[in-house]
Amino acid sequence: MFCQHCQQETEVGKFCTNCGKELQTSESAATVNTVVEESTSETTKPANTEEVVQQQPSNDFAEQVKKISSNFGDFFLKLVKKPSDAKNVSANDFVSSLVMMGLFSILIALTFYLSIKSNEIAMFFEASFVNHFILPFIIYFALFVGVASITFVAIKLTGKNVPYQEILAKYGAYLIPFSLVFVLSLLLSFVGIISLTVITGLISMLGVLVIIPTLIITQYSLTGFDRIYLLIAIYFVSLIIFGLIMRTFLESIIGNILGNLGNLGSFF
Repeated sequence: MFCQHCQQETEVGKFCTNCGKELQTSESAATVNTVVEESTSETTKPANTEEVVQQQPSNDFAEQVKKISSNFGDFFLKLVKKPSDAKNVSANDFVSSLVMMGLFSILIALTFYLSIKSNEIAMFFEASFVNHFILPFIIYFALFVGVASITFVAIKLTGKNVPYQEILAKYGAYLIPFSLVFVLSLLLSFVGIISLTVITGLISMLGVLVIIPTLIITQYSLTGFDRIYLLIAIYFVSLIIFGLIMRTFLESIIGNILGNLGNLGSFF
C-alpha cells in the first residue's frame, strides 16, 4: 500500500515505515468522508433555511391577496345577480365588504378629481391629486364606515346582540347595487342627459345614507326603542355628516376659484 502523507510504498500496518505517520485505512477514510459530508451539509443548511424563511412571508402575502380577491369576486357577482341576498351576509364577509367600500370610495374620488381637471373648471385652478383624490377617498370611506357604525349603535340601543363586523358586512353588501347606480349616473353624464344623471346620482347617495340603514334595521327583530325613531335618528346624523362633507368640498372649490381669480385680477 502507499502512504497518504509521503506517497511512498510501505508495509501494511498502522504507521508508515518511511515517514512514521499514521496510515489511513479504507474504513477510516470512509469515516472522514462521511464527517466531511455531514459538516458540509450542516454548513449549507442555515443558508437554505434562511432562504426559506425569506420566501415564506412573500408567499403567504401572495396567497392571502389571492384568497381575498377570489372571495370578493364571488361576493360581488352573487350580490350583483341578487342584491336582496345581502340580508344573509355574515361577519365572515367583513373583508369583502371593506373592499367594496374602498372601491366605491375610489370611484367617487376619481370622478371628483377628473371633474376638477376638466377644461371647464381647470381654467380657474389646478387640480391637486392629494386634495381632490386622496382626501375625498378617505372622507367617503370614513362616511361609509360611519353610517354603518351609526346603524350598529342604533341596533345596540335596542339590546340586540349583533357583531359589529356583521353590520359592516351587510352595509358593504347592500352598497353594491347603489355603486352600480352611481356608475350609471357617470355614463349618463358622458352622454349629456343631465336630468337622469342628477336623478341616478341622488338615488345612489340616498341609498348610502338612508336606504341601506333602513334595510339593515328592518331585518332584525328589535325591542326597546321603536325602529321608526331609530331610523329618524340615523337619517338625521347621516345627513348632517354628508352635509358637512359637501360643504367642505364646495368651500374648497369656491375658495380655490376665488383665490385664482384674485391672483388674475392683481396680474392685470
